Amino acid sequence: MNEDTLELAQFVVIPLAIFIPLFREITDISNEIIELYKTAHTNKRICGVLLDRVQAAEAAVKNLIIREKERPEFFTGPNNVIIRNLVGIMKNIKEFVKEICELKGLRKYLVSKGMEERFKELTREFDGYMSNLNFTITIEIRAQIERDNLAIRTDQEETNQLLFQLAESINFNQKKVNNDISYIKEDVMSVKNDVVEIKNQFILMVKCFEEFAIAKERAKNIADASLNILDFKPSSETRRKVRRWVRKSDDYDVAFKEMDESLLKDLNREVGLLKMLQESRDVIQFFGLVEDKNNSKLYLVTEWAKHGNLREYYKKQKIDQSSKIQIALDIVRGLNFLEAYQILHHDVRSANIMIGSYGNAKIANFGMSRGFIDTSRNIKSTSNTIRYMAPEKIRGMPYDSRCEVFSFGMLLWEIAETELPFSEYKHEFDIRNKIFEDPIQLSFKNDMPIKWKKLVLKGA
Repeated sequence: MNEDTLELAQFVVIPLAIFIPLFREITDISNEIIELYKTAHTNKRICGVLLDRVQAAEAAVKNLIIREKERPEFFTGPNNVIIRNLVGIMKNIKEFVKEICELKGLRKYLVSKGMEERFKELTREFDGYMSNLNFTITIEIRAQIERDNLAIRTDQEETNQLLFQLAESINFNQKKVNNDISYIKEDVMSVKNDVVEIKNQFILMVKCFEEFAIAKERAKNIADASLNILDFKPSSETRRKVRRWVRKSDDYDVAFKEMDESLLKDLNREVGLLKMLQESRDVIQFFGLVEDKNNSKLYLVTEWAKHGNLREYYKKQKIDQSSKIQIALDIVRGLNFLEAYQILHHDVRSANIMIGSYGNAKIANFGMSRGFIDTSRNIKSTSNTIRYMAPEKIRGMPYDSRCEVFSFGMLLWEIAETELPFSEYKHEFDIRNKIFEDPIQLSFKNDMPIKWKKLVLKGA
């Protein structure tokens, strides 16, 4: 077989049926890891980091099944081989999670740094296959690596302390105890000497997840029911149509957004989407609706974003490169989650990205959002919204995922430069002309990774 034949074979489409058993395996493995995570007694953060990756793979293959006819180029022999390899590494991840989530399974890792090495080996191989399949938008993995390392360090330290306490409570031979846990004592002393730094790092990573878990639990309990306004008390803090209120039972901050009851159909659609998207920590959490009968007003109740929207955030304080990367990753995860549900946001811009207490970004304002096959709502552009509109959208053509990618590209540029795209232009006509340029002219003044710049230019 000559080189031309081999190259041609790479592009021969094979039936979806050949992929289905592999996709089922991915779903089964994901479900098994979820159960392991739920019952994990040790290293729960490490298990959670691995679970996030596995669920990303599961969501990607589900999307492939739904969009089979739109992506025939994916179903080729080489990709089938990569999927098989991905299933293999996921099985290894499941076995690793099974070993480290129980004390008895940790024995093989206690006398060495083997757990950390094995974790990095598994994630590196998994991320490589995901990248080869183009399942995720890769911006910069350094921030994710830092979060992975922090999860490993934190879990190892807690496990060490747990083992130390167990060893003290059991009547072992003192010499054997000293041999088994001497390295644990050294780690504990090291933690004590640097406890302030570890605590700050721990809070930065874990609080976002705790905040999401609390918000999700509240949403689960009350999203299907109208809320009682008497359960909340207003504050003096407002942002345009949004006021911060406080839930009396637990002093939890929520946002009351005044809604137009005359647009009941749009409101019902937005509420339906918000309820559907509650599984994502990268989407603003929805609690319910409140009616103020005294003032004849209706409010949409969501979590309160302490730092306001993204534009307000970067205007108030300087954002370092690491934080910019993390914000972009949060937005990417949110948009990927929407795509998995076949939803297009239709209004991706900094005003609709909210920043939480710990600098985490969440996609908000789903008033314009539609499903892939739903009819788009035509809106009059302004100098604020047109900066993010794809040329196709401006020309009145059908809105699809390419328009969403364009908006995200403009948002990436804004995150990098901390200013509005084409901020030197104030009139819609001038901004429209800049967007219609091919290629579009976007220059970077701030130092950002090359991959970031390429992604911006590719999206635009």
